[in-house]
Amino acid sequence: MSKRANLNFLDIIFPVFCIGCEQEGPILCSRCFNSIPVILANHCTFCEKKTLFGNVCGSCERGHFLDGALACSPYSQNFILLLIHLWKYDSNANMTEFLGRFVLNGIEQMKRRARQKSANLLDRGITKKDIFDFADVPPILSEENIALQCIPLHPKKEKERGFNQARLLANYLARFNCNWHVVDFLERTKKTTAQATLDPNDRAVNMKDAFALKRKKTGSDPAAGIKSDKAASESGRFASESGRFASESGRFTPSPSGLVAGASESGRFAPSPSGLVAGSSESDPAAGIKSDKAAIKGKHIVLVDDVITTGNTADNCAKLLKQAGAKSVWALTIAYGHPIKK
Repeated sequence: MSKRANLNFLDIIFPVFCIGCEQEGPILCSRCFNSIPVILANHCTFCEKKTLFGNVCGSCERGHFLDGALACSPYSQNFILLLIHLWKYDSNANMTEFLGRFVLNGIEQMKRRARQKSANLLDRGITKKDIFDFADVPPILSEENIALQCIPLHPKKEKERGFNQARLLANYLARFNCNWHVVDFLERTKKTTAQATLDPNDRAVNMKDAFALKRKKTGSDPAAGIKSDKAASESGRFASESGRFASESGRFTPSPSGLVAGASESGRFAPSPSGLVAGSSESDPAAGIKSDKAAIKGKHIVLVDDVITTGNTADNCAKLLKQAGAKSVWALTIAYGHPIKK
């Protein structure tokens, strides 16, 4: 781990050395970024029983509302831990691009896992268990229309931090797929204690009645997949003059073409030198779709957050959305705070 774990304000705004290799360049160079392994969660969020895509297991689904949690890395992984801390606790919004690209890499790996499972079935034949497994494939791995709902912060907490990191991540991801739409169905109604400071039982109590459905405030069609800011007109793609990463003295600029074009030779993404999120602005563009039951009914909703541990936060949100008619509710996070069961 780099000696520069504790960065001052000027280091973050005007990075000179990579936090990984300490070479001159962006805050995290392409080589160090591509060295971060994607280690997908493969277990039930609530009991940690092994499942195919992080689905909630059959035993736990009777007492919970969340369908599953897609998570890309253990929270203890050094670079991931450092980037999330810079993002949340140092209020460095520039980390969104690095972490967003890491999540996109994770989603691609999940898709490869699903394709490999399909290929294996063709070779050996389909069993009854396989039918149930594939009935539980997360909709975000297919061509389904997906509503990305960030886990809301309490207004006072968001004002202190300057942004909701989950909303930044949801906006970033929506730019890469025209079937993903940022929505605004939920609000936080209770200022809770930080979950990381509580034991599992207290976390459940802490999250009780912490969220509510937002009331619809506009007269627009609630079923329309309204996307935030430029993403709506650009069909989920970045606007840029070039379709490739350009290298200038070891620095990189982001590609416009999303998940495939612009990947490095190893198939991983190379971040931009400053970590700035392309197309972002100081104002939060995520107006999204305002909540009412007609807007939520029948939708596949993915709750976006940075870390999932016990799953209490996501499950409380999923309860509201399922009761309003959501077809499925999954969580999508950068990291998970529990071990993988082999």
